[in-house]
Amino acid sequence: MSKKIAKKNRKKSTRKSSKKSTPTESQKGRPVGTGKYGCTTSAIRVPVHLISEVQGYIVKKLKHAARSRKKG
Repeated sequence: MSKKIAKKNRKKSTRKSSKKSTPTESQKGRPVGTGKYGCTTSAIRVPVHLISEVQGYIVKKLKHAARSRKKG
């Protein structure tokens, strides 16, 4: 009897069909050139132990670039 109750109380799957619709070019997120860097970007994989070093390098480069823009 407990199997019948368990089967009756099971929730129906809310999963839709397994076919995924592919988004068109206009639906793929932010338009090119409107982000923080003003151009297209790419994700990179960095080992966890190097994240702070890479972030420090990027900040240093951005500060240097900002200083050189102010001078020229």
